Amino acid sequence: MRSLGDGLWAMAILVVLAIGPEVRGEEGWIGKKVVMRLGTDLRIGKQVVKDTGRPQAASLGHDYGNFGIFRVEMVSGPWLWLVGESRDLRGWSKVEQVVRYEQAVEYYSAQILAQPTNPVPYLGRGLIRHKLGEWDRAIADYSEVIRLDPKAVYAFVNRGSARQVVQDFERSVADASEALRLEPDCVAAYLVRGNVRRDQGQLDAALADFDRAIRLRPGDAEAHYCRGSAWHVMKKHDRAIAEYDEAITLARPGPESVRYHYARGQAWHDLKKLDKAIADYDEAIRADAKNVDLYVWRGVARADKGEFDRAILDFTRATMLKPDTALAYLNRGQAWQEKGEIDLAIDDYDRAIRLEPKNALHYDRRGNAWYTKWDFDRALVDLSEAIRLDPKLAWAYSARGYVWLARGDSGRALADYNEAIRLDPTIARSFQGRGMTLHILGHFEQALADLEKAIRLDPDDAQAYRDQAEILAACPDAKYRDGKKALVLAKKACELTKWQDPVVLEVFAAANAEVGDFEAAVKWQHEAIARFRDDGSGLRHWAEERLGLYNGKNPFREPVARSFPAFAPAATQVRMTR
Repeated sequence: MRSLGDGLWAMAILVVLAIGPEVRGEEGWIGKKVVMRLGTDLRIGKQVVKDTGRPQAASLGHDYGNFGIFRVEMVSGPWLWLVGESRDLRGWSKVEQVVRYEQAVEYYSAQILAQPTNPVPYLGRGLIRHKLGEWDRAIADYSEVIRLDPKAVYAFVNRGSARQVVQDFERSVADASEALRLEPDCVAAYLVRGNVRRDQGQLDAALADFDRAIRLRPGDAEAHYCRGSAWHVMKKHDRAIAEYDEAITLARPGPESVRYHYARGQAWHDLKKLDKAIADYDEAIRADAKNVDLYVWRGVARADKGEFDRAILDFTRATMLKPDTALAYLNRGQAWQEKGEIDLAIDDYDRAIRLEPKNALHYDRRGNAWYTKWDFDRALVDLSEAIRLDPKLAWAYSARGYVWLARGDSGRALADYNEAIRLDPTIARSFQGRGMTLHILGHFEQALADLEKAIRLDPDDAQAYRDQAEILAACPDAKYRDGKKALVLAKKACELTKWQDPVVLEVFAAANAEVGDFEAAVKWQHEAIARFRDDGSGLRHWAEERLGLYNGKNPFREPVARSFPAFAPAATQVRMTR
């Protein structure tokens, strides 16, 4: 699991408590991020505040000072009350002793020109570049710090953190381990190494590092958050949530707690406790209203709840904040598709593809949308492109299976479903599609087995209930017919589709006819016909033919030789992308 933060070391304690001077707000400073000029101190009263939480080892005696990024919370005349953004460090500083965050790189670069053998400005510039996501430049600055000061633990820790982000895991672990050799109780180094081990799947080793960090500093919010992330990856959500709870309790309200609410929201989301997930995303957004990822995640949770209009608002907000957010367009497209607004969905998928033309998911989703519009040729092109870009994308094979089936090519459909199941045997829709194909090919026993598997994987898969009920109600081979069971399964499919899907209603009518209740069969066949569009597909005509059977008190029997689309081409399941 990835965090929203940049993984920078965030551990320290408040050394001195005192009452600062009387404060008043001053527009232009409150809420701004700053760094302290080299050689300056934070003060509370007459006492200098030292950052005792940061690793201290340094071979050349360089004074790294109160290093890091601060936020201005109060102003009193020429004095600013600064609070460390990633450490519990605070105090007063004069206005002339700080540099605005936006000018920090320029300031440190000037200091490097003036003091080329001083590692401190390299460290400062590296930190800012780290925060800006300029990983290679940050790593280069940290490396220069280490060249000038081979025992600068802080540089090893942050270089290890940056290398983790670029997935240079071996050297990241080496940096963290070197920091621990220099300073064996360095909590930050344990967290960096633990995070890398977590990302590599070495979860027991990661937990050991996080446990050690918490033993050294039990009140450290970041350490509990990191341990929670390991439990999260292990899918032990209750333990993960307990750690996130502790992190939130220990953290200052506001920006520092954003990642912790975000992570806990993800855990609740995984457990399908969507109201709790949304509450955490809400809290995170209150603290960081311009965080695009938070709107995307809240939108996904709302879509998963069926609140598609509210989800669309969240995805739209994300695109307004950052117009090149392809994931927001992708998910908004899926929300439009769920609402039946297929053209709007395709417009959003087009935008996502323009932004990320090599992302297989975008073509997969657009292919699904074309399929829903009965445009099987375009669907085939998009889904084939998705498979070309990502040959292991099981969902795309599953979706293309539906397209081959719609084009009457059962052999290719079966091959795609087999490949989808080989790649990912947990996708219910692949078993449902293969079951439908086997049904059409007359392999009823195998078809029923696949449909049972689909229902076990997804008890809310209406199409699997529908297809199984159709076999049991109308199979040309009497040994597979079971009207009573068909009626139960068809009713379940109707409930899942809110009694609105005409194909499902047809199956319910057929099941009623199979048990001899032709009055109910006629009623529900009329309901189905009323919902079929006269779009040239032939479905309405076939539905009217079935009605004639039921009026004559005859059950429906499938023909021995079948072909698609005797089944309607229902969409291959719209999925929010997280």
